[in-house]
Amino acid sequence: MAVGDLKDKHVNQYLTNFSVGYRMMDNVADFAAPPFKVKRLSDKYLEFNASVFRIYDNKMGRREKVKEINRQATSSTYSCEKYALGTFIVNDDLTNVDKPIRLKEEEIEGVKDAMILAREKRISDICTSQSLITNNVNIGGDWSTAGGTPVADFLTGMAAIYEATYGAAKPNAAIIPYTVALKAIQTTEWKSYFQYTWGLKASGDGLFDLMAGLKHIGIDARIAGAFGTNTYEGTSSDPDAEALWGENVLLFVRKPNPTTRTLCFMHSPYTEKDVVREYRTQYEEEGGIKYTITEKIDELLVSASCAYLMYNTI
Repeated sequence: MAVGDLKDKHVNQYLTNFSVGYRMMDNVADFAAPPFKVKRLSDKYLEFNASVFRIYDNKMGRREKVKEINRQATSSTYSCEKYALGTFIVNDDLTNVDKPIRLKEEEIEGVKDAMILAREKRISDICTSQSLITNNVNIGGDWSTAGGTPVADFLTGMAAIYEATYGAAKPNAAIIPYTVALKAIQTTEWKSYFQYTWGLKASGDGLFDLMAGLKHIGIDARIAGAFGTNTYEGTSSDPDAEALWGENVLLFVRKPNPTTRTLCFMHSPYTEKDVVREYRTQYEEEGGIKYTITEKIDELLVSASCAYLMYNTI
């Protein structure tokens, strides 16, 4: 529902503005750490290291036993943590709302968006950690100048991941913050390198050129644009706003349908996701309906070698 539609409806303005105002856009957490269903809240998954990629001599002599592979992969334990948020709608609001307004659905969507933003923050903290992703480089704000070299930096990162995984994994995905993308496509190098897009002459100054250009070198890119607040003032002062992904660009190996044995950068096993529950409840003299959204999920770094972090890009 567009905010402009509210003036034509008889509805509690605060509740609907709350749900409309928390519509999150440009979320990439599920892209960075694809979720997949598991049966148990905790179990084993594989963490990969360089010894996995050893070369085996599989030649068999007469009357010789078959050699068994010992991959030396670390068996770690995932543990699906519970995350939940809720909202309460009083009976007066439920009876006061006009039919065109889907108050319950709007409130649930607002809670769901808040859940998505929380997961976005957790994933971005992992994906932008220089201590976790040691395969990283300080760009030094170079992409904010016409002489910046984002294309060369991407190619360097692709080679770094390929070498770090001994050729077992080739980077196929990238996450680029919106503000960084706007700068990268204005560099002379980018315009020159991707001046032709799908056989047509392009200006080199649009986000289309960014996405299509990276596809030419095998990278599926996503633009990160989620903002949040990093403090809760609880006063008349507005809390500070922050771009969750900052100026960090992540190049990585992504598997869209992972398992607990998949070689990739990250994945997220879950037993519950986006489960909505409804409770008829009473708070003192005010009754209503409480809605909660619950997920039980873990967010795992599978192989740091499958990622390359470029920070301080602009």
